[in-house]
Parts: sequence; structure tokens; C-alpha cells
Amino acid sequence: MRECLQRSDVHHWKGDFHDTAGTDQLFAGHGDLARAAAKKALSRDPNLLLAQALLYAITPGTESMQKVDAAAEAGASLPDAERTELAFWAASKHADSEKARTLQLKLLELAPRDWRAHVYVATTEFFLGHKAEEGKKHLREAAELNPKAISVWATLAAIAIEQGDRAGAAEAQKKVADMRPDDPAAQADYAYALITAGNLDQAERIARRAAALPNADAKPLAALANVEYYRSQYAQGRRDLAKARSLSKDDFERMGLMLFELLSYAAEGKYEGAMQAASALEKEARARNNPNFYVVAAMNRSFAANLLGKYDDGQKHAVEALARIEKEPLSDAGRKGLQRGAWGRTSRRRRRRSPCSTRTPRSRRTISTSSRRRGGAGGSSSSSTGTRSRRRKRCRSACRRSTSATSIRPSPRRRPATRPAHRRRGRPCWRGSVLRTRSSCRCDRSS
Repeated sequence: MRECLQRSDVHHWKGDFHDTAGTDQLFAGHGDLARAAAKKALSRDPNLLLAQALLYAITPGTESMQKVDAAAEAGASLPDAERTELAFWAASKHADSEKARTLQLKLLELAPRDWRAHVYVATTEFFLGHKAEEGKKHLREAAELNPKAISVWATLAAIAIEQGDRAGAAEAQKKVADMRPDDPAAQADYAYALITAGNLDQAERIARRAAALPNADAKPLAALANVEYYRSQYAQGRRDLAKARSLSKDDFERMGLMLFELLSYAAEGKYEGAMQAASALEKEARARNNPNFYVVAAMNRSFAANLLGKYDDGQKHAVEALARIEKEPLSDAGRKGLQRGAWGRTSRRRRRRSPCSTRTPRSRRTISTSSRRRGGAGGSSSSSTGTRSRRRKRCRSACRRSTSATSIRPSPRRRPATRPAHRRRGRPCWRGSVLRTRSSCRCDRSS
């Protein structure tokens, strides 16, 4: 395997692949670009063990888990640092977070000048340990070792969002956008950060400019669709998503865009549209042999049904999702993450419809109270607006759960986005950092 530890001068591959490229793209949320880098490396040298480990760590299924294990075993004679890094990827694939964290810390001791080791530790400290300051400390060190690493600034942006500093998150992503003015992914990430900060007009300008680049891919159009959903322009948003799918060269990214479309129907209140989108996603997942997305389709059927008041259908689809989790050939990490999301859905459903409860369901209670205040039928307009508002809130919350369930990099506990003025008029406030489709919503469905 090509030696890359202890080197901070290699930032991205130029003709030749360096393991830093795939790692940087993956931890920046670009799983499709990480896969492309790893595949290109392996086409030139099939014996690059770290490229193997990275590729199969973000590929779903039990077979990929075995390949990660094989790469770790094949590296038994490598230096301690490289052997430790391979073992870390294997532990992550088996959902052994404690072992993975121990190996990350060991790698940092062995290679303190490797910026990637600092990124590994930083993301674990923040996303799993919720230790923002500790994570920021390691990210600053990584930035000093490799100022061009985009994953450093992407993670600093996530920490800023968690701490309520959305302007700071936009500034972090702007650094990457300025470093890479002709990179569609970097520009799209900046647009997402602007959406989160509530600056929709500038986000639209950035997304449209990125979409016009000669090398534009799916990401700028996905960001543009996000802006349009914020503005309740659902039809136009879905047209832009269709264009994005036609440009995408990555199966995982295309399925992530399909999931994005499903959620847009749910937020708009179109049950049949959401179910049809789920069916299309299931068909595509089967055709591409992706068991994770096949499960995710059932989970989001349940979510959309519950969101739109079809509680019996929601329960049925939740049970189906749990059955698929048990029988599909998932990796340990994929199964654990999906189980967490599916059980959360079924437990919420049971609480909502518990036969022991004597309380009126919230939706009925709100509608009846509103009707009384406004004189019977005259309350329908107010109650409808309130129901749409609650539906959109639940859509954003459930999207966070569904899109983070199978991520190779766990999602933080994010706070709600700042509500722009149009949100108070009953329009949806889609969070760019939640619904964005950077490599399938920052989640490859691939653990």
C-alpha cells in the first residue's frame, strides 16, 4: 500500500491516487467522490489495501463487510500506523464504536502529523461524544497540517450549526468554496450552508452558478431544489431533482435523490406521491443490489403515512421495515443503524395510538379547539394551516433520523433551523443541512 502517513503535502490525487483523497471526500460528505477515487486507485493497483477498506466500508452488505475484514488481515505485515487504520475501518463496519475509537486514538499516537488521524478523532468526539470543543481542537490541528483539506471545514461547519452559529457555518463552507471556485461539490456545500443560515437568495445564486459550470454534476441542482422546497415550489424542485439524477454517475447518490423526492411529497401532503416515490426507490434498490436503501424505502413509507395521518398504514410499513432489516444481507453497521431508526418509528407509533390513553390526539384537539374559536366550520382554514405546520416540523425531524440511520459518519443532534419570515406564513422551512443530498443526504446508506 502506498505510504501516505506522516505526509501533509498530499492533498488530492493528480493522476495518481493517494489515500488522503478518498478520506477527505468521504468526511466532507461526498461519498460518491470517495468511491470514485478509490475505484480509480484500485483499477491501477488492486493491492492498495486502504483504498479497498475505504471503498467497501461505504458499500452496503455482508460481502463488503467481509472484504473490509480481508483488507485488514492482508495488512498484518504493514507498519503499525497503517495496520491500525485498517483495523479501525473494520471495527467501524462491524459497528464496534468503542473499538473504533480506541484504534483512532492509537493511530493518532502513532502518526501525530497525519491530518487524517486528527479528523477521525475529531468526528468521533463531536458526532458520538458530543464534545464540540475537543473536536474543534483536533480539526484546527488538521487544518494546520493540511490547509486544503475540505473535510476539516465541513466538520467545523457542522459544529457551528450545532452551537447555533449558522453564520459561522456558512463562513466555514465559504473557505472551501473560495479554495475551489470550479468545484461543483464545494459550491453546492456553500449553498446548503447559506440555506441553513436563512439566506435563500444568495444560496440560489451560488447553486445556479455552480450548475452552469462546465463540469457540473448533480449536487448544485440538488441544492437548488432545496431552495425551491423552502419556497414551496415543489413541482420545480422535483424537476431539478430529475435533472440532478440524470447527471449523477453514482448509484447511491441517485437513490438519495429519489429519497429526497419522497420526502418532498410527504412535506407537501401528497400521500400517493410519497408512496409512488417509495415504490420507485424500492425497485431501484433491488436493481442495484442495495439492501440498505431497500429497507430505507419501507422506513420512509411508514414515516410518510404517519406524517399524513395514515397511522394503520404507517404501522404496517414499520413492521415491514423491521422484517427487512432481519432478512436482508446487511452489514453489522447497517443493521444496527437501521434498527435504531425503525424501532424509533414503531415506538412513536405505539405511543400515539396506545389504547390505554384517554387523551385526545393532538391533531384532533388542535382542530376542534380552533373550530370553536372561529365558530364551527370557519375554523377549517386555521386548523389546516396548523396541521401543515406540524406536518412540516415532523417531516424535518424524521428526515434527520432517516437520513442519519446508515451514515458511515454519524449525525449530530442538530437544533432546528432558523425560521425565515416566509416560514411564519405557513410555508415549509426545509433545512439545507438535513435534506441536502451531498452523496445521498450526507448518508450513503452504505454502512
